[in-house]
Amino acid sequence: MKLSKSSTTLPADETAVQVEDYVGSPIHYAVATSDHTTLNKIVSSLPKLSDPTQIHTEFESIAEEHRAEQISRVLNNRDNRLKETALHLAVRLNDVAAARTIAAAGANINLRNSAGWNPLQARAYFHILWPTLIIFIFT
Repeated sequence: MKLSKSSTTLPADETAVQVEDYVGSPIHYAVATSDHTTLNKIVSSLPKLSDPTQIHTEFESIAEEHRAEQISRVLNNRDNRLKETALHLAVRLNDVAAARTIAAAGANINLRNSAGWNPLQARAYFHILWPTLIIFIFT
């Protein structure tokens, strides 16, 4: 896997957070301010996907697709200066609880930030891989 840097890079102190960069996204703001209560409320308020074996009609399939899009709009939002998802931010801030909550809710772990890295690649670039995060998110 090749790590490359684009012209937009993360801050030199990658854990430095400008909270005002995230006021437009409640999930990012909750992570940036380490507000796990709000983060859990946001995640628990997301629509729940149906059991795939219970989807029998085109109407049900379309409705399920809309629910999945609603979830993705919250969890995979990258409308910020560094084009980070909330998972990128949680990983960058070493917030295992937030990263686990977001990943378990269905965040796309492969989305890339403005530097071209997914959350684990960005973490590996700046530090030795964070073993606790890898164990908790992917097990």
